[in-house]
Amino acid sequence: MAIIGITGLPGTGKSYLSSYLGEIEGNSLINADKIGHMLLTQKEIIEHVDASYADVVENGVIIRKKLGAVVFSSKDIYNSYNSYISTFMKKNILENCFNLSQVSKNVIVDAALIYEWGIEDIFDTVIYCTAANDRRLEKIEERGDVVADYLKRESFLLNEDDKISSSDIVVKNNYDEQFLTDIKKIKEVLANE
Repeated sequence: MAIIGITGLPGTGKSYLSSYLGEIEGNSLINADKIGHMLLTQKEIIEHVDASYADVVENGVIIRKKLGAVVFSSKDIYNSYNSYISTFMKKNILENCFNLSQVSKNVIVDAALIYEWGIEDIFDTVIYCTAANDRRLEKIEERGDVVADYLKRESFLLNEDDKISSSDIVVKNNYDEQFLTDIKKIKEVLANE
């Protein structure tokens, strides 16, 4: 049994790879975004966000779009929020990994911020997905997202080269057959473990 973290910037194929590997019989998939969304419904976090950031909570509900705008308005605010929420993310991901490891061959964790949350040590293997910036930004735009918003958010993240050098496997997505060949090889290795 292995716990495998898959990370990378938006538009690199990280979620595609995670889903693909999660489909292997006996594997389980954890989506960190879903955990993060669930955490934003917890009373303790709602109260903290309401006390820390003006006009982000309405009728006892965190408005994620407003929270994102505030959190990514400055690096200091981002670092403060990330420091707070990462404790909850790590706890929930660890709990999910432990529970699923009891019934799964492998646990695949799709998490864009593995290194920013400081949770890389919980994984047996970290796979980093990367792609040419122009193609990656095209993918973000195709999803209907604002590229400028993503670029600003990414400027707050750790250096990509450092994350690549810290990862066990790096998958380069050129949006071609080679990417599919590479992930099929990873899938075959996992299926045979």
